[in-house]
Amino acid sequence: MSSISETLPSLLRLARGLALVAWLAALVAPCGAAEDQTIVPSPGDYKMVEVVLEKGHPQQGDLVLRGGIRDGKLMVPNSLSVRLKAGELVFTTDAVKGEFGWRRPDKTQNQGPADAVIHQYTVDAKIAGGAITGTWKSPDGTRSGSVSGSVKTEKELQAANAFTKGKDWPYYHGPLSSFGATPCGLTLATDPQDFRLVWKSEDLMPCGQGNGCHYLPGMLMCRTIGGGASPVVSADGKVYVNYIQPAGTVSNIEKRYGKSANALADLEKLAAEWNSELGPGVREKFLLHADDVIVCIDAVTGKTLWKTVFAEKGRYQQGHKIGPVNNTPCLGDGKVFAMGSLGRVYALDAQTGKPLWEVPNITRVTLNSAEGLNRFHGNSPVYVDGVVVMGNQADTLHGFDANTGKELWKLPGKSRSLAVPSLWKHQGKDYIISMDGGSHAPTTKIFCIEPKSGKVLWETDYKGGSKGVSVSGDILVGLTFSVKGEPEKDPECVAWRMTPEKAERIWTTTVNAKPELSAPAVNDQYVVVGHASPNPGEMQFLDLKTGKVLATAQGPGPGNEGHIFIVENLVFASCDGSHGGNNFGVYGATQETFKLLGSWSPPHHHTNSYHCKCMVFPVVEGRLFMRGFDGIHCYDLRKKE
Repeated sequence: MSSISETLPSLLRLARGLALVAWLAALVAPCGAAEDQTIVPSPGDYKMVEVVLEKGHPQQGDLVLRGGIRDGKLMVPNSLSVRLKAGELVFTTDAVKGEFGWRRPDKTQNQGPADAVIHQYTVDAKIAGGAITGTWKSPDGTRSGSVSGSVKTEKELQAANAFTKGKDWPYYHGPLSSFGATPCGLTLATDPQDFRLVWKSEDLMPCGQGNGCHYLPGMLMCRTIGGGASPVVSADGKVYVNYIQPAGTVSNIEKRYGKSANALADLEKLAAEWNSELGPGVREKFLLHADDVIVCIDAVTGKTLWKTVFAEKGRYQQGHKIGPVNNTPCLGDGKVFAMGSLGRVYALDAQTGKPLWEVPNITRVTLNSAEGLNRFHGNSPVYVDGVVVMGNQADTLHGFDANTGKELWKLPGKSRSLAVPSLWKHQGKDYIISMDGGSHAPTTKIFCIEPKSGKVLWETDYKGGSKGVSVSGDILVGLTFSVKGEPEKDPECVAWRMTPEKAERIWTTTVNAKPELSAPAVNDQYVVVGHASPNPGEMQFLDLKTGKVLATAQGPGPGNEGHIFIVENLVFASCDGSHGGNNFGVYGATQETFKLLGSWSPPHHHTNSYHCKCMVFPVVEGRLFMRGFDGIHCYDLRKKE
């Protein structure tokens, strides 16, 4: 038995040329037409399901399928694209049955024919009291095992996962511009094994470029990627994220691989050697255009509330280092603001998904023969005092009227593509903290800007980290390096006390952290920095007011694009933001408890952004929201009563 979604009959192979391209375009278009649309799912009978095929994973243990359903069917996505079906499981009142083909979908680019094997499964199980029990087997009978799992109703999810505090995470770096959650007075579990997965989103979204590949062999093995944006969360319990999907009919394979006159022939030859096909999951990776997609998810249940598709208004590139950018959205004034993959700025009604205004591309994007698309690393907006402030993926900071999209001001040389502007509130007034450096130039200045007018109130010298700075009250904290030595050999954590007139340096502390990593995590008392090396790494716990190192801890620390964030009584260190995994060191968040409490590898298929701004993981009232390989996952971190 072979999977139709993974292989095509020989008549549909490359020889069909334009006919196959047209068929692909029809297949991947959201509703068959290149028109913007807001999709609101029908109510249905929503449930959250998890099905565990024990010893079903071809390489490692159990194979787990999970997600939200409202029509009784759980789609199993193709290994090469979340839009293509490899099969499905059908849920009735008392049973779950189905067939699907599965192959591990994130193999690296140089692995070969063995990874093209598609494993087939047939599931036959019963449902009683919300528990799933049964069996699975391969069609040829050579493999089999037991099935377990659960079905949770929408009512059950609402009872167990309700939000009460009205807190939010409306920006990339959190509500306080500090990589810290707003305290709710909660006690979180100190053993990571007690963190509980609540739901995986109903919406199937593509993975981040940390799992992708732009080499020809990888096109046959890796799933189509969709950018590296992080989710944000509103105070009324909604999760928002934006991503991109390849669209249209125009292929850019020769532009992408212009150095090879026969790139398509080379790919076809390799596919033949690997007994694979150039089907739609491969071909969509070479489409030139992209749909910019913004989705709204219920934070309690994971169900899709609406999804707005801006048809073919973006550009696509299947790559990793300089591929689809990390343009995390922001929230404010009842609206969602986001930058698309081609630099277009969108504003939508946060409740309905209705588009309110757009600004044409504000960034610099060019086509070239080698890669097909040359872009910078991306930026994310912030909302402050009726103004949407965002960089243009290069060096210019823009201010737009949040109600109309009218450009109020722009400041060349006052933005860095990897650094989201920070917010500073002082005596009832709001300010923007930004930095220079463009896309590749070194950072030399930090600026304080009045959001309404764009007036620069002060600037201060800054020779350091490219990922932004953190704010706590009137104290600004960043990672820099001194003039004594080389950047990676002489990092320092630096703090300034800010007024509307100036920033005055108040302390400098030598630390074990590379300055190109994300900004330090801070709260109203402490600063936390760290590094992954030496192995084990070292984490440092500093006093916010003096910079004194209060405690150190050995254990996992942030390495390649990792970051640190503080939540209630815990500190999380994301170890690697570039290579497809989400692994954390978990530490106590006071001087007395600052030690390694445990390591955490969340039990879902991981993803991340790869050498862009790292993906971040909002935490609101003890619930953590993490983008995974094909959707958002919600974890309950709260200590059980």
